[in-house]
Amino acid sequence: MLTSAAVYAETIYVQDDANVLSEATKQKIADYNATYASLEKKPELLVKTVQSLPEGQSIEEYSMELAETYKVGDKEHDSGVIYTLAIDERQSRLEVGYGLEDEIPDAMTDVVTDETVKDFFREEDYDSGISAVVDNINALLTHEKTIEDFEEEDNSGVLVVIMVALGAFGFLAYALARYSKYRQIKDQYAKDFFNQADDMGIYLPPNVNIFTSKDQTVKDVQQALRTKNKARDDEWLPDYYDFLFAGGFLTFWAFCFATSAIRGTSVYTNHGGWFYGGDNDDHDSFFGGGGSGGSFGGGSFGGGGGTSSW
Repeated sequence: MLTSAAVYAETIYVQDDANVLSEATKQKIADYNATYASLEKKPELLVKTVQSLPEGQSIEEYSMELAETYKVGDKEHDSGVIYTLAIDERQSRLEVGYGLEDEIPDAMTDVVTDETVKDFFREEDYDSGISAVVDNINALLTHEKTIEDFEEEDNSGVLVVIMVALGAFGFLAYALARYSKYRQIKDQYAKDFFNQADDMGIYLPPNVNIFTSKDQTVKDVQQALRTKNKARDDEWLPDYYDFLFAGGFLTFWAFCFATSAIRGTSVYTNHGGWFYGGDNDDHDSFFGGGGSGGSFGGGSFGGGGGTSSW
């Protein structure tokens, strides 16, 4: 036998036509409504679930029909709230009376039905989703949370996404910029290498890989070019001088990602400021350098609302 409170919850504040809500969730909605009688605007909340909307009717039209039929909320304050869930259409609708626009403006629709709620709906756990929805609505109606509180919570997640995206973009841009410079350095080396071979009267076929070849002739030209460059002033050493392919020690990966491995090389001497955004000694990053651095009560509705899909 149902208690009077459970009957009240089912027939007045909750109309679970889709049969997806637990008794605990229904009772929660009834309990929340019981506390609203002591609030200044005496709001009332109706939750309606349907498997599908009437043929040819939108969820907006259906929700307004509910508002006109049940006149939820206090008539004087126009303080009704209706939350409608249409399962087959994968839509929900929040309808808010004019008197509650300060507490629940239109922009709060996606906050009341946030991503957590939508995830429950996507998993067909409609009971948990509705339970979360009424908790959000209750927090706003009772001023346990303000609009700003929800925005801060929402923005914190957005901020994390933005920071991750910026970090990924920064890393990619860093790597691409280094790779582009590396290609330029290799081109410079190839040009000087073949000029040195011409000076030595050595002919090399066009398809020879001068960067990886173990051919002794290639090694001879490489050594001659290195000896020639070594005789220069350190400040005028070519960018490629310390790279492994030119007879040095600096690998491609160290050039791209190991900051400490570049210091003291010719490419750092020539382009330190370009690589690190400054000339300080604590260069840690590619961009910008281092450093620390109705009736129920008779409400009329029409104040606002919004539809969410999942």
